[in-house]
Amino acid sequence: MLDWKKWEGSGMSLMDFLVLNIVYQDSLSKLPFNPKDELSEEDFKSLLDAGYIRSGTEKHYMTVKGANVFIIPQTNFQKFFELFPHKVSNGRGGYRMLRASEPNSKNGNEAYRKWRMVTASSTDKEEHLIKCLQAELSLRKKQGDLLYMNNILTWFNQKKWEFYEHLLNAPETGFNVETSI
Repeated sequence: MLDWKKWEGSGMSLMDFLVLNIVYQDSLSKLPFNPKDELSEEDFKSLLDAGYIRSGTEKHYMTVKGANVFIIPQTNFQKFFELFPHKVSNGRGGYRMLRASEPNSKNGNEAYRKWRMVTASSTDKEEHLIKCLQAELSLRKKQGDLLYMNNILTWFNQKKWEFYEHLLNAPETGFNVETSI
């Protein structure tokens, strides 16, 4: 599934974006055909010229610049995603998944979309969500109830950070985000 928001911010033509996506999918070994055999060299020209891909004898390859169109860069979201527990005990000897292992997965991309909706690219709001998550994790670890934590998508849908904001604004609790985790 294409994330059209990535195309809107890329500055490239729709055709170039689609061809770049085909090369990207091929680099992940998800295509049953070789794009170089199916598309003309003209289809690849502007991407080659702009440095999004490089040419090989058998196929075209993604460059870092090209991959960055599809890969979420290291941002506050990456910090948030890595901080959010991957899995927790289910209380019966097993585990319950709270998020995918990779931010570029379907679950990670959906979480990123919700992150963007909530933060509206505000660095202050992003940092606030990270601190609220740290506060929740610290409190849950102290109380031993990490197993009741919501998964990452539910956390956004139910605005769970609002449940822990009071810990950031209450100095009488002695809570310190930086030292509690």
